[in-house]
Amino acid sequence: MKTTTRHLLSLALALTMAAPSLEAANINWLDMSPTPVNTLTPVPNASVFTIPGYGGTVTLTYNTPVGLSTGRGSLAGLVSGSAGPHKWTNHEYFGAINFNPGPVNDAWDVTYSFSVAVPAGNLFVGTNGLGKTTNDGGRATIVTVLQNGLFLGDWTGGGPFGPSLFTSGPGVFTM
Repeated sequence: MKTTTRHLLSLALALTMAAPSLEAANINWLDMSPTPVNTLTPVPNASVFTIPGYGGTVTLTYNTPVGLSTGRGSLAGLVSGSAGPHKWTNHEYFGAINFNPGPVNDAWDVTYSFSVAVPAGNLFVGTNGLGKTTNDGGRATIVTVLQNGLFLGDWTGGGPFGPSLFTSGPGVFTM
């Protein structure tokens, strides 16, 4: 019997109209309509989305290896929540699911390019589905963002998940 390993890795992008990120904010996640939510319908590569309230757009481009299926999703436990003073009610994500059997060792990238500058403290990146194993040499899923960043904390939606490992550096951070 052959089994298929499914791994969900995803990245969500959020904007808020609040002042700096240390103050309370209502977070609005990037709306990737018209791609249907929670289907294996891929978000078209090089899609351009409007940024409400900023007068600009964001272009989503990605590179995925064979065997990864991309899509727009929303998990019931993450649709609404909070991290510190930040609250949201409309969570959605860009995700990739690996349908290849066996150990996963696939690199993929997602790039969000903005047509206008987003004020500091108004852009949030959220991840879900990251993982680490003690098997196969202790591999881990890593998200690298080429911007300065501040870690706001973990929100698990009540799931049995371990903490994120956030590492900051000048002009880059990883999780």
